[in-house]
Amino acid sequence: MQPNVPRLAASAARRPRLVTDQRVRAAVTCVWLLLAGWLLPAFPAAGLPEAANAAEASAAGFAAARPVLARYCIACHSGDSAEGEVDLSLTADPAGLGRHAKVMQRVAEMVTSDQMPPPDSDQPTDAERQTLADWLRAFLAAEARAHAGDPGRVVLRRLNNAEYTHTIRDLTGVDGLDPAKEFPADGGAGEGFTNTGQSLVMSPSLATKYLDAAKGIAAHAVLLPNGLRFSAGDSRRDFADEALARLKRFYARYSQPGLHQSMLALERERARLAQGGDAVAAMARERGLNPKYLGTLHAALAADEAGSPRSTAGEARENCG
Repeated sequence: MQPNVPRLAASAARRPRLVTDQRVRAAVTCVWLLLAGWLLPAFPAAGLPEAANAAEASAAGFAAARPVLARYCIACHSGDSAEGEVDLSLTADPAGLGRHAKVMQRVAEMVTSDQMPPPDSDQPTDAERQTLADWLRAFLAAEARAHAGDPGRVVLRRLNNAEYTHTIRDLTGVDGLDPAKEFPADGGAGEGFTNTGQSLVMSPSLATKYLDAAKGIAAHAVLLPNGLRFSAGDSRRDFADEALARLKRFYARYSQPGLHQSMLALERERARLAQGGDAVAAMARERGLNPKYLGTLHAALAADEAGSPRSTAGEARENCG
């Protein structure tokens, strides 16, 4: 075994450097991903030319719907004082309606549900309402086809604090780790959820906290000849105590209780043992004792021959062997 010691020591000495190199490569990759997440949204989406032509697909319907809008809607929904924050003066430019699809969707909902125009205003005829509804439906369908397969602007999100903590615990197998304890609290954004991508930003100070958390996690790593594992402690003394505890638990599964536990059980269950039968075996099962050893000890104590406890215990061990 001695010739292998220098080689193992040298291998163990090299491993921290390999781990460090991997961490540096991972950090560089994360930086590039962050830059990509910040830069990509600045480029226009590929579907914008098709979206610009969406209004042209329903040009004939718009020509019929425009007078209806002008007669019943534009007066209240235009300019700085547009009611409901719905400005329909934008319909003056049909080619640019694609940028206001959400507004037109609200208009379609109000028109088809007969909520607009309001009851105290002039009402369009059924034919005029149908003309307006047909154009809105055709326009929104054209917009949907133009943007089919385009999810819009997708932000590059990180794990929130809870997700990051549970991920680290799953990877290391150490449930006591809390790497995000120094992180700022996650914001709920406008929806109230803490995993919304727009609220999960990365700042320079938070990146520094991530690096500090990574150093704390790495302190729990235990280098082994064939790899590494993670410990609940972060010192060599903790690693040694944990290894000794595992050894004790392992040998405890195969070691038998000593003479004291067996003698104590026989003393407390004398009345039960006097009944005979399989009382010894049942008592051994209940107390987690070796039935053969307990039976031999009980027989030796109950024998007519006199003997000291030392010789009786020795005889029981010999019979069990």
